[in-house]
Amino acid sequence: LHKRKKRGKFSAIGPLALWHACQSIVKDD
Repeated sequence: LHKRKKRGKFSAIGPLALWHACQSIVKDD
C-alpha cells in the first residue's frame, strides 16, 4: 500500500527531484 503511494509521489515529482535526492545522499556520504 505504502509502496504504491510512494511510487505515485515519485512520478509526480519527476526525475529532477529524484536526481536531487540522489545528490543529497551522495553529499551526506
